[in-house]
Amino acid sequence: MNGLADMVLWVTGAASGIGEATARLAAEAGAIVAATDVDADRLQRVESAITRASPRSTAFRLDVRDVDAIEAAAAAIVERYGRLDALAACAGVMSYGPALEVTASDWDRQHEVNVRGLFFCCQAAGRRMVARRQGSIVAVSSQLALIGRPGTAPYASTKGAIAALVKTLALE
Repeated sequence: MNGLADMVLWVTGAASGIGEATARLAAEAGAIVAATDVDADRLQRVESAITRASPRSTAFRLDVRDVDAIEAAAAAIVERYGRLDALAACAGVMSYGPALEVTASDWDRQHEVNVRGLFFCCQAAGRRMVARRQGSIVAVSSQLALIGRPGTAPYASTKGAIAALVKTLALE
């Protein structure tokens, strides 16, 4: 039996990259995917693919910087499907540039999406999973959580934060 068959999976950052690949592959494996992303135009293309593979799947716009919208998204998923089995937290942004030229707005944007958004998605999903006493959360990080690379100071710091955050959430 396929471990993803009929699993209700919420994927953030589903309009591109790892999030898109996760949404598509999970739908092809039989999961019911709730794909979310801030980029509604690209997400529409992903929705077409996942609903072809898994007709009960859906996609909708979500900006993970908006905590109220995150909570509403988790509630909507449970209302639609009756449960939330798993979260694949893939939403993330990155920009390159020397540390001496990083602006406060660029730093804040990467931390708001990559760490703060991930945390509140995990919290919203986790509340529902704890209530059912089951569920899984996968948080996407990067090798830059452990190694340095010039030009990636804000991004690498977010991925290091994710590594520490996930360890703490797992213990709780």
